[in-house]
Amino acid sequence: MSLGMEKAVKCPVYKNEEKISEPNNYGVVSLLPTFEYIFSITLSTRLCVWLVKSNIMSRLQAGFVKKRG
Repeated sequence: MSLGMEKAVKCPVYKNEEKISEPNNYGVVSLLPTFEYIFSITLSTRLCVWLVKSNIMSRLQAGFVKKRG
């Protein structure tokens, strides 16, 4: 099943640093089709809930869990 990552539009965004001509002063933003975006958020949320309920995720990884990080 394709998650649509190959369909993502990658847009360079200037980071307001020194030279506009320097490639390192740009970050990349990927624009995904709507369905793939919603699917990836849903999958991520469900996976995180399952990891917490199953006590698989370490307490040291609290930054990845809502209300812990």
